[in-house]
Amino acid sequence: MVKNLQYKIKNHPASYWKRFVAYMIDVFIIYLIIVIPFGDHLKKFDNTFTFLQADKSLFFISLIIVLLTLLYFVILEFKYKQTIGKMFFDIYVASEKGDLSLQQIILRNITKPFSIVFIIDVAYMLFKRNNQRLFEVFSNTLVVEKGVALK
Repeated sequence: MVKNLQYKIKNHPASYWKRFVAYMIDVFIIYLIIVIPFGDHLKKFDNTFTFLQADKSLFFISLIIVLLTLLYFVILEFKYKQTIGKMFFDIYVASEKGDLSLQQIILRNITKPFSIVFIIDVAYMLFKRNNQRLFEVFSNTLVVEKGVALK
């Protein structure tokens, strides 16, 4: 006789490769919709001498790119708990403590527009092997995928 098995949805940490490829998709989208439109303005700073003598326009362009990049991650994760890259792999942002708040999402994403800080953030995850970036630990969030487990 076959027993009636019961299942429940259980979240578990998303794999490193899914997170990496999802992030690469997001970077590509950001490049297409945010960076390319400023391409003509950025071309005039293509050499070191011009860059060192840059006027305020480079600062403002950089600030706009940083803010739009941060908004991309914050708005999508706040509204859908996913970015477009995460949607491809069915992975989500979850809070370790109840509902996901806007403050948690801002904190977990604050390093993404800044490459060097983001590398340190990711290095923490790889060396600690706990599947959380440093700012995910600070914000009590993690990236999960849904799986099925026996009750």
